[in-house]
Amino acid sequence: MPNTFYRNLIKSACSEKTIMDRRSSGALLPRPLKRRDGTFDKSTWECFVYGPKDSPWENGIFKDRPFRFDPPLMHPNVYSNGIINLSVLNGYDVVNLNDVLTCVQDMLAEPNLDIVANATMHHLYVKDREAYNNYKFTVPPSCQS
Repeated sequence: MPNTFYRNLIKSACSEKTIMDRRSSGALLPRPLKRRDGTFDKSTWECFVYGPKDSPWENGIFKDRPFRFDPPLMHPNVYSNGIINLSVLNGYDVVNLNDVLTCVQDMLAEPNLDIVANATMHHLYVKDREAYNNYKFTVPPSCQS
């Protein structure tokens, strides 16, 4: 029974990836984890979210592990350990991987001000948007494209 469940889950993820590849604007990138021998493990997936254009996150490539940015990002909805406050998904009709990644990407550009994970960045975003947008450590060097 578990083998059938996992086979169906993997088949669904692969099918969803194919659909995302066809629709994608290049902003979201899910892929099976590459093993050391060069083959792909379709039971383990990596997801990358590209920083939205015209935001402090532009040119950033963020690897979600899952819902944890490493290194941590300075963002109102991201805790100091890099974990996203998952409440940002509330209110969204999240039904598949594309929806989750799109929600995370939207959160980067437009923080949910009702959810505070980083009080300093929340305050800066609300009180001084220009300073927030110019904050030099929002896109860590290891995440820059």
